[in-house]
Amino acid sequence: MIPEDDLELCQSCLLEVDNRVVIQAETHLCMVVTPTDVPHSWALPSLGVKCDVVPGRSNQTSISIQ
Repeated sequence: MIPEDDLELCQSCLLEVDNRVVIQAETHLCMVVTPTDVPHSWALPSLGVKCDVVPGRSNQTSISIQ
């Protein structure tokens, strides 16, 4: 995440990152997520993907980029 002091006008600290992920078209991704400390949630709303995980459990999700 970008520190609040470094944000430009109209940027939200929860919606901006300093290193964006770029995914190539026609790609299939499979992700296995396992937290070690507290529950986490990971989402890509524009692709309709959300993954919730709790410590001690693994969760798997996949994305097909067309």
